Amino acid sequence: MIHIDIHQEKGARRKILHTTDRTQLVTYTLPPGGMYYEEEGFVSSDQVLYVVEGRIELEVQGEKREMRAGEVAIIPAATSYRYRVVGRRPTTFFSVFGPPAYPAEERPSLHESASYGLGREYD
Repeated sequence: MIHIDIHQEKGARRKILHTTDRTQLVTYTLPPGGMYYEEEGFVSSDQVLYVVEGRIELEVQGEKREMRAGEVAIIPAATSYRYRVVGRRPTTFFSVFGPPAYPAEERPSLHESASYGLGREYD
C-alpha cells in the first residue's frame, strides 16, 4: 500500500505523486482566476477529478458546473474540457488517470507548465 497525504502536496502547481502501469495520481494547485484547458482531452486516459479545497468551474464538452471541495467529476478519455478557479482562494484538486496521462518521470518547472495548457502563470 502507498500512502500519500494530499494536504502536504498542495504547494505544487502540478505534481505527479504516484504512477503504476495502469493508473496515475496527480495533484494540482491553481491561484484565483487560474485556468486550464484540454482541447482534445487525454486521448487514452479517463480522469477522475476530486476537489480537495477551493472551487472550480468545470466545463466538459460545453456543459458547465461549479465544483467545491469534496466533489468528484469523471472525464472520459478523448473528451475536451476546461476548468478555472472561482473565488478568492487557490484551489487544490487531484486527478487519477487510467492509464497514466503523463510520463512518470515528468516533473515540469513553473515556466514549463505553461506549455501544458495553463491559462496563466503564477508563483
